[in-house]
Amino acid sequence: MLFQRFFFKKSYEIDESRTCFFTGHRIIPQEEIDDVINKTKQYIIDLINKGVNTFLCGGALGFDTICGQIVLSLKNEYKNIKLYMIIPCKDQDKYWNNKDKETYWHLIKNADRVIYTQDKYKAGCMHLRNRFMSDNSSYAIAYLKKSGGGTAYTVKYAQKNGVNVLLI
Repeated sequence: MLFQRFFFKKSYEIDESRTCFFTGHRIIPQEEIDDVINKTKQYIIDLINKGVNTFLCGGALGFDTICGQIVLSLKNEYKNIKLYMIIPCKDQDKYWNNKDKETYWHLIKNADRVIYTQDKYKAGCMHLRNRFMSDNSSYAIAYLKKSGGGTAYTVKYAQKNGVNVLLI
């Protein structure tokens, strides 16, 4: 696994045409989780079959965590796929409970690459992470249920820049 800090809008090490990122809410109603997992997994498989091989995950609680776990579970069957964790700050999990930290660190340790935007939390680091993922992807899978907030902003930014957004 390679740890890296980025400073540029685009990463020339990522083939944008074969890359998908995830964005979604931290809280998913319990009655929706199975449906969200199944739809997300099917979208990921469909994209793999179209040649997508790199998946960018922001590492946040909720939808991001689900997506990262799905990609890791598919790596046995699809040997060429990669999971890149795009982390807004090294201390992102500072206030999380132990169970969530364990899941997060499992994703970090099993990722093919970890890229972070800041050493410590700073205002705007989440937006920087989200824009980096969008700027380096041709596809996004989004769990969007609210018209405001970070996920809505990221989906609008991606669509404005030509990213094909698949909504859950």
